[in-house]
Amino acid sequence: MTLFFRIAILGGLLAFAAPGFAATDIDMTLPLTDAWKIGHQQQTKTQRIMEIVPKEESVEKWTQMVTYLSTKDVTSKPQEIFGLMRRQFEKICTAMSVEEPKTFQVAGFDALIASIGCGKSSAQAEGEYTTFFIVTGKKGLYQVSRAWKGKPFGKDENPLTPAQKAEWKIFFESVGICTAGKDGKPDCVNIPKQ
Repeated sequence: MTLFFRIAILGGLLAFAAPGFAATDIDMTLPLTDAWKIGHQQQTKTQRIMEIVPKEESVEKWTQMVTYLSTKDVTSKPQEIFGLMRRQFEKICTAMSVEEPKTFQVAGFDALIASIGCGKSSAQAEGEYTTFFIVTGKKGLYQVSRAWKGKPFGKDENPLTPAQKAEWKIFFESVGICTAGKDGKPDCVNIPKQ
């Protein structure tokens, strides 16, 4: 089955919506300008992934990346999924820091937002900082993450500039969580302001 992404201009931003495949109950819209491009996308019977990078970069060489992931039939709590990711980072990171996860409900589903800083990775000589937004639907798991990669940084440091922090906050508050409305049209809400 070929995966298609709806692209619409919304308030000057490109909104990428990954339409549902069998047994999913949520779609997400990602508020990205045309300065971004889809670098990689793949779908299997149980999972789909889309990696988006700045236009001049690639998934092999990037400084920022937005990733959308949905997995059917995984209904673990967002905290459990974030715990798994944290343990994966712990295996490869030095100077690691974890932002306390914020849990909440969005569109009636359990959700979480949190960040992991990996000051330096054993796999590469760079640092990486990633914010994760995870939602558990009735039929699957949905995740949007935004990552920065660059110079190594210390354990309690956040490598993002004040302008980047503000941009990321707006980005995550603008992610749309869409379910099927009563009239068959998508009913979308945004993440509560953090």
